[in-house]
Amino acid sequence: MKKDLSTEFSHRQYMEDERYEIFYYNDTDLKYVSPHKHNYYECYFFLEGDIEYMVEEEKILLKSGDFLLIPPGIEHWSVARSTDRPYRRIVFWLSSPLMKQLVHIYPDLDYCFQLATRQQCCHFREDYIVSQEIHWKLLGLLEEIHNQHAFSETTRQIKIADFLSFINRLLFSKETSPTEKPLYLRICDFIDVHLSENLSLDRLASVFYVSKYHIAHHFNDEMGLSVHQYILKKRLQKIKEGLPSKIPLLELASSYGFSDYTSFYRAFKKEFHASPAAYRKQVQSIDNYKIPE
Repeated sequence: MKKDLSTEFSHRQYMEDERYEIFYYNDTDLKYVSPHKHNYYECYFFLEGDIEYMVEEEKILLKSGDFLLIPPGIEHWSVARSTDRPYRRIVFWLSSPLMKQLVHIYPDLDYCFQLATRQQCCHFREDYIVSQEIHWKLLGLLEEIHNQHAFSETTRQIKIADFLSFINRLLFSKETSPTEKPLYLRICDFIDVHLSENLSLDRLASVFYVSKYHIAHHFNDEMGLSVHQYILKKRLQKIKEGLPSKIPLLELASSYGFSDYTSFYRAFKKEFHASPAAYRKQVQSIDNYKIPE
């Protein structure tokens, strides 16, 4: 990154230019950033650091190459987990009036922002080659905005449209890929394989790169029950299948996320209309039954 393209970090969270602004930050003296929201769109490209990013109540542990689209009115802020590495990122602000102007010229250019608005935030991570393409497009826009060239304003708007079109294609391919299972089925598959692990909405959001609110609503709409209810039913079924063994009930329950026997007992009895001990006794008596000769 060229030295003259970097920007000293400012706590200013408003646009001085009415159309767009772009910054490359490279901070070693990390400053606290309080929760804030904008009346414009933000594109955030993470390059380096040990950072958690908060979007409303969602926590995202960032990795190099992560990209976020944050629509107007959504509260967000970054939290430094450590200061061992510099915090490097590119931040691009785009006003709503300019976006409307560009959409008038290039219909559907706001596809990515429509998606982000529905989900409160759009977060995704691509492979190295695609991440580099995003990086270079932002660098090209950054250089064009920071330098005065002939026909600069026209070139800037073309570069902005080209960048957003590239992001639109990435997101559209994720949303419409015919070879990929629907999101709720991929979530079911993941849950089924990781029943003994933490399956919070925060973790699912980090795995599938969508907000936990989107996951909660989408899953409930498609499955007719909440993510929590699905996980509970699957865990109870696994425990039920393990009852013929001699593993102590509390150990069996704790291996599938139940921290105390009382909550496990109530959930099991509600699901199967019998206590765990009674069901185990019934299964073992069947297993021990011998047909008379």
